[in-house]
Amino acid sequence: MKILLLHTTAITVIPRKPALKSAPPAKQDEPIEMKKCMTVMMASEEHDTDVEAVSDRIVKEIKAYQAQIGVKKIMLYPYVHLTSKPGKPGIALEILQKTAEKIESDFEVATAPFGWYKEFNIHVKGHPLAELSREF
Repeated sequence: MKILLLHTTAITVIPRKPALKSAPPAKQDEPIEMKKCMTVMMASEEHDTDVEAVSDRIVKEIKAYQAQIGVKKIMLYPYVHLTSKPGKPGIALEILQKTAEKIESDFEVATAPFGWYKEFNIHVKGHPLAELSREF
C-alpha cells in the first residue's frame, strides 16, 4: 500500500466517466468538494490482500497525521498512479470502503469515486508537514 497524506486547503473532484466496467455508480460531472481537510491518496498493491490489516494501518496513519494537523475532514482518493504494481481492483475498493467505515465516526469523510476518470483541483498547504508519504 502506498498513501500520500496532504494537508489541504480545498479539493474538488469531478467524476468524468467510468474507467473500469466494474466501477461503482457515481454522479457523473457533479463536483465533490471539501475544504480545510486531509486528502489521502491511496493505491493498493499486489501484496495487499488482507483488507482488515491494510485498512487498520491506513487508519493508524490517518489518525497520527490528524493529530499533527488538526483537521476534522478527510477526502479519501483512490489513486492507482502511486504504484507500478497495482493490486486487484476488487480488493482496492474493499480497502477504500473499509477505511472509510473505520473513520466515519471520528471524521467527516468524503470518497472520490473508485474506478472513474476524475478531474481534480487540489490546493495543498505549504508548511513542513503538508505532505507525507507512507508505504507498507
